[in-house]
Amino acid sequence: MGKVTVDFSDVKDFEALPKGEYECVISEAKMVWPDSEDKYPYVQLTLKVTDAGDFNDRMLWARWSHSPKALFRMRNDLANLGFPVDEIDFEYDEDSDLITSPELVGLPVVATVTQREYQGNMQNDVQVLRAADSAKIGQKTTGRKAPATAAKKRSFK
Repeated sequence: MGKVTVDFSDVKDFEALPKGEYECVISEAKMVWPDSEDKYPYVQLTLKVTDAGDFNDRMLWARWSHSPKALFRMRNDLANLGFPVDEIDFEYDEDSDLITSPELVGLPVVATVTQREYQGNMQNDVQVLRAADSAKIGQKTTGRKAPATAAKKRSFK
């Protein structure tokens, strides 16, 4: 029988970031698929804090749900980032579910962060994303829809 020993002596307690705005870069964008028919897929964004002193390199997460009741949040964030908001195609790698188009990874963003309590612990909630450099991102994407994809499309509600 195998054995793995884990040493927790140097592990620090997790502390949520204070409420505020943080400059970040999107380090990962991934489609997440529900495990039941009554749920919707969502885009999971991993954000790395880049310009916040002691908080540099901390991670934040934002979700863009495909639920009709939550699409306003995705639309607003995409508009803030300079993407078209009438319709957008997300292309993804079928093996990893990582989003390949539109190009989200590497985009500098400003995340508006709040805190909420979950199971007795404070956690961060990313409320809004906006472009860290509106002109740069706007030039990259203005007037351009994500190209049609030959990738497998999953249907949901």
